[in-house]
Amino acid sequence: MKLSSFIFASGFSVVLVFTTCIFSFAQEAKTEKAKNETMSVYTKASGVVESTKMHPVKLDFKVWKTNSIDFVLPEGTEVKEGDSILRFETKKYEKALDEAKLAYRSAVLDFQDAELSLELIEKTFRMEMEQTTRALAQANEDYEHYLKVEIPQRTRMAEYSLNSSKWSLENSEEEYNQLKKMYEEDELTEESELIVLKRAKRDVDTSKMFYENAKTRFAHNKEVVYPRADLARKEAMEKTKLSHKKTVVALEAKRERAQIAFQKAKNALEKSKKNLGDLQADGKRLNVKATASGILYYGKCTNGKWTSGAGTPSRGLEKGKAIAGNQTVVTIVDPGKLQLRMSLDESAIGKVQLEMKGVAIPKTNSSARIPLAISKFSRIPYMEGKFYCVGDLEFDNADSRVLPGMSCQIVLRTYHQPECVTVSKTSVFTDDEGLTHYVLVSEKDKDPVRTQVVVGESSGDRIEIKSGLSEGVSILKKKP
Repeated sequence: MKLSSFIFASGFSVVLVFTTCIFSFAQEAKTEKAKNETMSVYTKASGVVESTKMHPVKLDFKVWKTNSIDFVLPEGTEVKEGDSILRFETKKYEKALDEAKLAYRSAVLDFQDAELSLELIEKTFRMEMEQTTRALAQANEDYEHYLKVEIPQRTRMAEYSLNSSKWSLENSEEEYNQLKKMYEEDELTEESELIVLKRAKRDVDTSKMFYENAKTRFAHNKEVVYPRADLARKEAMEKTKLSHKKTVVALEAKRERAQIAFQKAKNALEKSKKNLGDLQADGKRLNVKATASGILYYGKCTNGKWTSGAGTPSRGLEKGKAIAGNQTVVTIVDPGKLQLRMSLDESAIGKVQLEMKGVAIPKTNSSARIPLAISKFSRIPYMEGKFYCVGDLEFDNADSRVLPGMSCQIVLRTYHQPECVTVSKTSVFTDDEGLTHYVLVSEKDKDPVRTQVVVGESSGDRIEIKSGLSEGVSILKKKP
């Protein structure tokens, strides 16, 4: 009986302890304790190496545009300042230079001819202007004399001529009448007296005829001839004035055309001279030399990307290739001082700070870790959701094992807190609006207590609790 009771009691105790252990294990599986841990957040990005000292070699031709490569050093060649790195074909250039020299000489001759023509016209202009002015003045004087002197004198002469004919008639009639009266008183008329009377009668008839003709001529002159003559003189005077104006305009136009021709010839000469000078200077640019010492790259680098001078992806250079326009054909880079240009998402750029540390992992050597420090970053996206960020590479690149244009993976530690309270992400809940965060604090034999918390950064499955929860406090992993 005692043995049976002992066995039963012992079995009951074992069952009770086992049940208690299972309950405790179940409780621990539903909860976790807030831990004091180190929180580090890393951001990964891709980037490309570029030199901080790049020397673009840009073609700077003034007038020469036909450039065909005759010789070019291979890309990657180490050059020294002053080395010949690229040379253009010169045959077409030399022909163009000869033509420019001929054009300049022709422009000089044209200018000299225009200069002499202008000098001659300037000298004769004053004389011809004085001549036409003098001719007009003389015409005015003659016309004024015609109006004031000739017309009145013509009138008086016409009137006098008419009166003279009249007086001659009167004298002839008076003389005839006297003779006739004297001879009629004589009873006998001699034959000689008859002859005298006959002649006197003829004189009277002649005088009458002259007088009638004079009256007719006087009336015709007064009514027709003189008005026509006056109008002709007036019109001649108007024509003289117009001719004077035309001559003045023609002389001034002739001089102005000569001045314009001179100026055009002068401009053409200056243009031809400048073109020849620029072309001669361009001849010196056909042999392109290194402006600095470094490694030769074809094309240009823009935000870490290498393109041709025209901006196209193809940047190869070879003999016979034509280079159009003034563009950057090659770039000489210094491999001693490098930086890394990276592209960051919009979600990461807000965490980046100047002098922030990180590492670069070259694709050519995935085991290498090159320290870098952020030196600058853009606040404006270069494209939607993307920002440029630049970091200085802090290592000795004496052997040039890392060169501009190489790609790297970048790892930045954008957040680091040596000691902070952390919990699992799944243990932090949000209210319906998602505006606040809270955890459910678990206490033995009590309902969970909702406790509002302020969260910080997260890494992996852990999240930082900035306030509202202390280390060691148990919280539920899931909502009950």
